[in-house]
Amino acid sequence: MKVVLMDDVKGLGNAGELVEVKRGYANNFLFRRDLAIEATPQNLNMVKTKQKAFEAKAQQRLEKATSLAKEIQGKRVVLSLKGGEGGRVYGTVTNQDIASALAEMGFEVEKRDIVCKEQIKSAGVYPVDVRLHPEVSAAFEVEVKVEGGKEVAAAEKKPAAKAEAVEEKTAADADIETASETSAEEAPEA
Repeated sequence: MKVVLMDDVKGLGNAGELVEVKRGYANNFLFRRDLAIEATPQNLNMVKTKQKAFEAKAQQRLEKATSLAKEIQGKRVVLSLKGGEGGRVYGTVTNQDIASALAEMGFEVEKRDIVCKEQIKSAGVYPVDVRLHPEVSAAFEVEVKVEGGKEVAAAEKKPAAKAEAVEEKTAADADIETASETSAEEAPEA
């Protein structure tokens, strides 16, 4: 079935394009959300008259995305999260967390447009991209800081804790050996 897109549809096309889709997808998704209309001769004439408006709208989106990309490019977003030992974050930093931090900085970005190159699970600085338009993207950094100071305290105690555990283990082994020797001496011979 041929349809004319009334709005940009990810993975399908941009507003004003004539595309071929399955009837069920058109009826159940595109038409119900007013994302497309059926490609009848009457609708095609209407689209031709509105083509300049579609082009102007597309150009406006591109300009807006370009200006936003220039503002975001190279910025550093700082997230302070709760975490545990070794600077590990409780859970994972999500696209929603990054989008919320960008919104606090004054940049309105959809969470689905954010692309993390790797999962963020610990303190550090990570590169992140945001795709604002099919032709425009911007790179920035996300710095994750772990609140609570547990990683510092844990890092200081870790070597001492290991040494104490080794001493306790050798003392326990010595006690077991002594106990087994005395029990062997006390056992009556048959």
